[in-house]
Amino acid sequence: MYRNLRTNIPKEVMSFPDFPFEKHLPSFVHHTEVRNYLEKYCDHFRLRDHIQFNTMVDSVKPVQEKRGWHGLAWDITTTDGISKTKSITERFDAVMVCNGHFYDPYIPAIPGLKNFTGMLMHSHDYRNPEPFSGKSVVLLGAGLSGLDIAMELSSVDAQVILSHRQRPLTCTLPKGVQQAPPVKRVLEDGMLQFQDGRLAKPEVFLFCTGYNFTFPFLDSKLGLHVQEHLVSPLYKFLMPRRFPPSSLWASAELSAPSLTSIARSSLYSLSWMDPLPCHPVRRWNRMWRWISP
Repeated sequence: MYRNLRTNIPKEVMSFPDFPFEKHLPSFVHHTEVRNYLEKYCDHFRLRDHIQFNTMVDSVKPVQEKRGWHGLAWDITTTDGISKTKSITERFDAVMVCNGHFYDPYIPAIPGLKNFTGMLMHSHDYRNPEPFSGKSVVLLGAGLSGLDIAMELSSVDAQVILSHRQRPLTCTLPKGVQQAPPVKRVLEDGMLQFQDGRLAKPEVFLFCTGYNFTFPFLDSKLGLHVQEHLVSPLYKFLMPRRFPPSSLWASAELSAPSLTSIARSSLYSLSWMDPLPCHPVRRWNRMWRWISP
């Protein structure tokens, strides 16, 4: 998480309905204020006693058991996150998978990438602009983090080429930031070739290309597939068809995470009382495809 990161959605949308952000804060708050908010939320509702911190989940496996919901329970193996030596396996009636999607950086397959001899990094490892002062940088990706970091780098006199697949941005970019189409390949001499034929040999090649959806702890028995930010087959993108209602997947990328989380947890609670629709009704999910603008 970089030093100057602020939210890209207003706090009025981010907050839980029963615990709003403090009124004096701006709509787009610094990441430290988001952490303060979550800390205060935990304290206000006395949640800390119900949370086990510093714990790594190694595996999640469905098991047949008479006492479980519909004869199903879950064996979850965890490791102490501090000592990293003590592992235990416990059995639970239900599981909610909410591990997030911002820890496994996505690096696109660019032909010849191994030929690049400069600094190669992902925005996941970016912290502040000062180390890039006066350097030449090709920044791949013009999403939220890409634009944010490009602006920061320009403030320390970095020469930035913002390479992306969108239509050319019409907003006024800072001095030192120019646009280019996607990088087509890296030549043998380390030069980057863009799709329009232009060449550049930057000191830094910075990927702002997002993250993979990754669930390394899941058992293959679940029958889930991850492809292009889509986890399937899930009913309403939430529940595995083979194991409802004892499991919940918070898999989609969210624009209003707090409100959507409440809606999902409510559906999850209701699913314990009423069965999900029959299989034919849920079959529509198989036809869904991710559509990128």
